[in-house]
Amino acid sequence: MYTPDEKSAYKLLYGEGFRAPNASELDYNVGSIANVPDLEPERMSSLEAVVERAFDSGWRASASLFHYDVEDLIVRGPDPVTAELLYRNVGDVVGDGVELELERRFERGRRVRLSHALQYVRDDDTGERAVNSPRNVTQFLAETPVFTDGLLAGAECIYVGSRATFGGDMAPGYVLTNLALRAPRLAPGIELALIARNLFDVRYYDPVGPELVQDALEQDGFSLALRLTVGR
Repeated sequence: MYTPDEKSAYKLLYGEGFRAPNASELDYNVGSIANVPDLEPERMSSLEAVVERAFDSGWRASASLFHYDVEDLIVRGPDPVTAELLYRNVGDVVGDGVELELERRFERGRRVRLSHALQYVRDDDTGERAVNSPRNVTQFLAETPVFTDGLLAGAECIYVGSRATFGGDMAPGYVLTNLALRAPRLAPGIELALIARNLFDVRYYDPVGPELVQDALEQDGFSLALRLTVGR
């Protein structure tokens, strides 16, 4: 990281990780789903360049360019010989993209944040667009105290672009709006939040695996949830 002054930062980040196959992927053999005990872990490497800048007006901006590789991706699909459904290491996925973010924090905990990510994720062998990977994701968040500094009301709006399905179709993009009323310091280490998800009851669909007849499944509509978080 390089910080030429107190308001600027330049970062170059590199990381590696892996995900070992879970019990379902390794050992389960139920109905038409066969177990594959010799699966290899998925492995990922990433490289990211980040520029951050704080302004006298109180705004903060950041921009990042990123590239990542996922090797030995574990995917469930039909065996080409037996037609049994099984998990296999099917190949590699490569992603490139850019993310922009603008944020302003005010007094008493008020804040606004706008971010947008544009990415191109593809199969490294065929060059085809990766399944369930949106090109565009945009998020807007605003939060402010209400009645007292200990109670925060927030609104979040998320746009997720269209995504490819296993069947070669496209699940359309959607916009979701969520509201939250939370007490972050209800007691030491305790947060209580009332959350309204999908406020406008938008119908949207997520791509699913080839083991189902449908290419995409409808997701939850409007819901209310009460969340209690206990920490230190």
